[in-house]
Amino acid sequence: MKILYTLGNFCYSGHQVLVYTINAKNKSEEEFQIFADKCFAASFVPKNDMFVEIDGIDTEETAKPPAVSDVIWTHTSGNQYIGAGIWQESSTAPVDFDALRLIISSVRRKAEDLGQLVVSMPLLTRDHDLDLWNFIYPIIEEEFAGVDIQVVVHIPTETELLAVLDNMGGEFNQLQMAPPKIRFIQSEK
Repeated sequence: MKILYTLGNFCYSGHQVLVYTINAKNKSEEEFQIFADKCFAASFVPKNDMFVEIDGIDTEETAKPPAVSDVIWTHTSGNQYIGAGIWQESSTAPVDFDALRLIISSVRRKAEDLGQLVVSMPLLTRDHDLDLWNFIYPIIEEEFAGVDIQVVVHIPTETELLAVLDNMGGEFNQLQMAPPKIRFIQSEK
């Protein structure tokens, strides 16, 4: 499987399975994290409540907050499943690539369980560091190898999209920028 790159925002993809990454503090600093928080604010309330620390309560008696490599799944009223995969301890900590592999594996299983053929995600970087993507995209392609699921990476600007394609290769489908046309084919009997 090769990743398909397209111009746009993953929140507007219309696909049923979406994934993005967060840190274990649930502090959104990257543009795709901030946009997802705004776009799915009502649906993310239970997810965000998992990270709230309550003073004075023994943590052994309460549920532990999510940790690195966990994926928090949110099911929206629009029947989308959004996976927030925790890939680093804090916003300044290094990315845990082993955790990323577990996150992507979880996303693949969710798509398979739902019978979905497409998974949408943003370009997973920190501060638009395209060199980081060189380490990330092979993990995604390896985890989705051998299954009939297409991963679509949505990149918000044309400049960044062209930089990704120049540096990392991949396929770009211009048709993804517009809704597909419905064609009816009459079969011969």
